Amino acid sequence: MPIVLYVYTFILYSAFYQYDRCVIEQDTYRCALDGGRIWQWDNRQVYDAVCIQINGLNSRRLVGVDNLRYSVSVGKGVTTVQTEGRLRFPFRGLADGEGIAAYWCIKTEKISKRLSPVDFIRDVRFLEEKIKSEQPDGGSSEAEVK
Repeated sequence: MPIVLYVYTFILYSAFYQYDRCVIEQDTYRCALDGGRIWQWDNRQVYDAVCIQINGLNSRRLVGVDNLRYSVSVGKGVTTVQTEGRLRFPFRGLADGEGIAAYWCIKTEKISKRLSPVDFIRDVRFLEEKIKSEQPDGGSSEAEVK
């Protein structure tokens, strides 16, 4: 019976780990993308805006992660957000041995380029024209409704 309890507890903590990892990655992506949208500001203003976004995140959504830390760096045209957290290993007695960590660590790093909307629209139009020119019927598509 104890081994069954260990297996169920391990599966439950694995689900906690997976859920928390997905939420942390989502929040990290969101903060990096918000920093990437602000293309006309200087680096300090972008850093402050991303930090405000991070402070607005709700860490109560996380099930088991504690000691969650964010790190933001803003370079020339790039915003990087790093996140690190840890989930306590469910069986402390088993985690006391050599080479077995007492925590499961979650680390993510997301990088977002700061793009000018004008450059983005130009790139999209260029790709659209290229796709139209490569179509054999001159660019018309049956899916288009006019």
